[in-house]
Amino acid sequence: MSKLSQFLVDSILNEAKSDVITALFGGGFKPPTKGHLEVVLKAIQDNPEIDQVYIIVGSGVRNGISQEQSVKIWEKYKQFIPKTIEIIEAGSPMSWIKDYLKDHPEDKTYILIGAREGNEEDEKDVEQRSNLFQKYGGEIKPIYTVGGISGTKAREAAKQSKEAFYQFLPNQLSDSDKEEIYNIIIPTLNEVGEGSSKPYEWREDFGEYFFTTDNNVKYIVSLEKMPEGDKIGISV
Repeated sequence: MSKLSQFLVDSILNEAKSDVITALFGGGFKPPTKGHLEVVLKAIQDNPEIDQVYIIVGSGVRNGISQEQSVKIWEKYKQFIPKTIEIIEAGSPMSWIKDYLKDHPEDKTYILIGAREGNEEDEKDVEQRSNLFQKYGGEIKPIYTVGGISGTKAREAAKQSKEAFYQFLPNQLSDSDKEEIYNIIIPTLNEVGEGSSKPYEWREDFGEYFFTTDNNVKYIVSLEKMPEGDKIGISV
């Protein structure tokens, strides 16, 4: 192949690559609910130019529900998402997204942030996350949905009954799929709380821990499993 031909081929490939629009959606998803799926579907509806979506699942455990279980549930939801989907296991979804943006500076990337309409805490989250990602590039896409669906409420419902838990799952699922998802989480679901001491005002969201000291100093803490074993890495 001549140098000119190679140049033309490389130019076409690079142009095609730059035209791909990727959407990133990260969180704990313990477990993934119909609200989480609605965020992805609404993002695609509002932004049909999206080509592929990465679902980034955090490693934290909530009331016995693990990352592995959450990934299995997302695999069930994939059939309803009309785009190329990849599910990523990450220690910290926020750190993964920041690294992705730094590694793909030329790509067009959307950051999906789910928020419930009229929820002040969600509005604060959108603003805070937007500020965090702003310096890394990417385009923030707040996706507003109606209702109070959350992983916390889904876990509480699962402890009550199978039928109560089904209300938090996508309507598109068959009855057998709903039962399979229930059976994924129920063996490990427990009554234990988040297992975190709370000396300061704090909240957990998007796979991160946000807290404010008595001196009004704000921190964001990420917990990650280190590669050499079961030790926990903490970044602030």
